[in-house]
Amino acid sequence: MTNVRNHNGVAWLPESYSEGFTVVFCAGETSEGLVRRLGADGAAVRALSREQAEAIDLFNRYQDEDDLDSVGLDLEELQSGGFIADDGEVARVGEVPGWAYAIESFGAALNDRALVERASAGTRLVAFRRNVNTASWLTCAVDGRVVCSYDPLHPDGHEVEGFAIEGLMEAADRTGRVLQALEAWGLGVPRSLDFEDLPAVRIAA
Repeated sequence: MTNVRNHNGVAWLPESYSEGFTVVFCAGETSEGLVRRLGADGAAVRALSREQAEAIDLFNRYQDEDDLDSVGLDLEELQSGGFIADDGEVARVGEVPGWAYAIESFGAALNDRALVERASAGTRLVAFRRNVNTASWLTCAVDGRVVCSYDPLHPDGHEVEGFAIEGLMEAADRTGRVLQALEAWGLGVPRSLDFEDLPAVRIAA
């Protein structure tokens, strides 16, 4: 892993996404390339803000059209684009030097094992999940194979070459130590992603 820091790191995400999130990083990929790896084509992609993506997720759970109207979204357009469904989550995609990333609020569709394996073909992929109850999960995959997947509080198998986290077992805050390691690996997303429109896709659960 490259020992550089990109943009604003990842340690800020649990506070901003207090109701849960999943973020995925794909090495050497562009945002367009990651969209393809996630299984979307051009017709299934549209630019969304974080507020709009979350409104779609809420609508898919509770079917309250006011959630969409409040952020300027049209139900029929979303239906024709495949964003309205009984399952799945909306993920927004961007890139930083050396990595593309995708992030979803609330859910864990991006951490699905089959998706992680498919999206990591020919490259490396790191996924970090934090839920509303503050439970976390780290998954790392290389060339279509998951090489480690664990709860930082019970990190069996965390010493995989290329993904080992030094001092994890001794850390008082193991999740915090994982986030520190991800930043040391060069993973990070800009805080501006909370405020700007990014390409978005629906990830089937």
